[in-house]
Amino acid sequence: MNIVLIFLGGGLGAVFRYFFSLLNPAVGKGFPWGTFLANGCAVLALGGVLLLIQHVQLDKQKWYPLLVVGFCGGFSTFSTFGLEFFGLINQGRVVLACCYVGLSLLLSFFIFFILAKNYSLNIG
Repeated sequence: MNIVLIFLGGGLGAVFRYFFSLLNPAVGKGFPWGTFLANGCAVLALGGVLLLIQHVQLDKQKWYPLLVVGFCGGFSTFSTFGLEFFGLINQGRVVLACCYVGLSLLLSFFIFFILAKNYSLNIG
């Protein structure tokens, strides 16, 4: 059953990811806003789902594979993140590439920090 839940969640996450990719469809043409925002929203969704599982006591056996592994896994995109990073490097836009990596990491850490501090998200 977990495979079906992951499949359904992953498909829905991938559709959400596709809509964010429309923000900048040409890889290497400036700051990759689509991937940056998709990954930030996926982190926010992941934190929200973990909060719901923890505080509302949702059935972790059903919701974790569907939303955490499936939806958030399909929504976030580490492979495109890497592709865009190296695309910027290959264009000689090293500063922009480093800003992209740094801002992406800071955004993820900031979201989880806020959720852990303000909403008692137990991470780990």
